[in-house]
Amino acid sequence: MIVDEAAWAALIDGSTCPMCRGTDRIVIATLSSGRVELINDANFIGYCVLVYRRHVVELYDLDADERRQLIEDISQVAQAIAKQCHPEKFNYEMMGNAVPHLHCHIVPRYRNDGYWGGPLWWRPLEKISRLAEAEYKALAERLQIALRTTYAP
Repeated sequence: MIVDEAAWAALIDGSTCPMCRGTDRIVIATLSSGRVELINDANFIGYCVLVYRRHVVELYDLDADERRQLIEDISQVAQAIAKQCHPEKFNYEMMGNAVPHLHCHIVPRYRNDGYWGGPLWWRPLEKISRLAEAEYKALAERLQIALRTTYAP
């Protein structure tokens, strides 16, 4: 995807940032660092994105306390997912070259997810399978409860 200079500048300054406008995903929590969105992906049950609370582009745009809080919040989300979904491992991914708003993908990995040993980004978009709406909402509710009861030091 090639973005022209003006379009990129508008993403960087936040004026056209899609993450600043909100989401159509289920928001399962609002933490100190930002909102936690649940992705509907049947291969990676519990996959969430923590979207930073204000428009910043890079980790170094945060002060030290904000960076520490972000890592604590990412850890809290992963712990809640682990309690509910029991993955074998997590991938934590911060990219931002498509949408330059600081966010972290918290991806539970399962040996049978079809992409074990590699990033989920290798998967063609047409291979994404969705949970049924009722199952997606039930998972969101379980994760909301787990996040409320997860200890975050």
